[in-house]
Amino acid sequence: MCVKRALDVILWLALNVISVGRVQAATSDSAMPIIFNAQERSVATLISNSAANAYLSRAWISDDSDQAQSLAPFIVMPSLFRLWAGEQQVVRIIRTPGDLPEDRELLFYLHVMGTAIAGRDDEKPDMASKTERVAFIYRPQHLISGAGETAKQLQWRLLDRVTASHVQVINPSPYHVRLTGVRVAGDLTLAQGLLAP
Repeated sequence: MCVKRALDVILWLALNVISVGRVQAATSDSAMPIIFNAQERSVATLISNSAANAYLSRAWISDDSDQAQSLAPFIVMPSLFRLWAGEQQVVRIIRTPGDLPEDRELLFYLHVMGTAIAGRDDEKPDMASKTERVAFIYRPQHLISGAGETAKQLQWRLLDRVTASHVQVINPSPYHVRLTGVRVAGDLTLAQGLLAP
């Protein structure tokens, strides 16, 4: 049974890897999530190394930011690659067979872990590993158009508590909303974040 499943995945990959997706900039500290539209076979993103060292990098998708090793129905190709200082690598994220809910967007994370390696001049690198994470959103096919109206659907409440006032935001839409800043009475109360459906 496992061998048949593995062969099915390999055959599916062989048929679907040839497709061309769009390339998005996805630097490690980017606040913009990568969007994977369901009608696409894959999406590509650019990984950059702005450090002075070369890195051996590993990339994968997880479904929980706290459990980086959890399985998600996507694979990253190539999943292991070398990045010289100042270079870039395009990676393709491909959906594997399986069912996902179609009533809302789903949040996953692209993780890129890099371990410094000896450079071209054989200098000794710092061997510490670092992992960067970028939000990765799966968008079902019937939700492709309509994300632009999401901000109008947000429900805002100002909650007065004895110790302080708080702003509560409810997102009744099926989309994730990226907040870059909220001002209440001229004061910035929230810097940034993703608001789940």
